[in-house]
Amino acid sequence: MDRRLAWVLAAAVGGLAGGLSYTVGAPDPSLTAGVVLSYGAVVVLSARHPDTVYQEGVGRVGFRYGFWSAAATAFLLLVALLGVGPWVPVDAGLRVSLGLFVLGAGYAMWLFGVSYARAKGDGGA
Repeated sequence: MDRRLAWVLAAAVGGLAGGLSYTVGAPDPSLTAGVVLSYGAVVVLSARHPDTVYQEGVGRVGFRYGFWSAAATAFLLLVALLGVGPWVPVDAGLRVSLGLFVLGAGYAMWLFGVSYARAKGDGGA
């Protein structure tokens, strides 16, 4: 994907997630900025490493890749849904914003780890 398009998509997706967090969730500027940055990073890193999202031309994903991808997704969902569950004594809007933030930040950190491992494997780090 073209770098410019990736940055435009990152701004659009980050802005959409931040707008959702601000209007539906908690109207807190610092939390909204965290949501915007995390979802923007997810889009940019996914564009840089598209095989973390899909594998083009491959009929079946290998077990190791599929297992770790599924484990990371399951862990992020578990943390976001249970960590900020309905039993936590916070406002429902703040719960939505924190859930969005945890999902975006967790997925972005997973992609940063993929980027680091690949750079280190290439002798870049």
